[in-house]
Amino acid sequence: MLQSAGRSFEGDVLTGEDIYEVSGRVPQEIITEIWQQISDKSCNETKASQIAEDMICEGFDVMQLLSQLIDIVIEQDTSKVTDLQKAKIAEVCAGTEAKLIKGGSEELNMLYLFMNISKIMRS
Repeated sequence: MLQSAGRSFEGDVLTGEDIYEVSGRVPQEIITEIWQQISDKSCNETKASQIAEDMICEGFDVMQLLSQLIDIVIEQDTSKVTDLQKAKIAEVCAGTEAKLIKGGSEELNMLYLFMNISKIMRS
């Protein structure tokens, strides 16, 4: 991977962000922004659909996004996200992952995931 990154950024100084970009990791600020939007109590179907569509259009790896999103959920303080909410979100993430592995539509599964997380966060 380091060789691929070196070839991609010839002549430039190679940074950690460059390595993440080549590896397919979704930038942390994008994951954080997605979390903030879908965990907001005002998130509705239209907003969740737009977030899912934007994420797909950006070309991010959905499985990588799913992994990083669950990491953010786990790191949340229990005053913001209860343990029960975390467990429900983890269950939805696991179901979404299984559907993606079976060949389900990335956009539909992201919409399903974002809508369910939004619903859990409102409860």
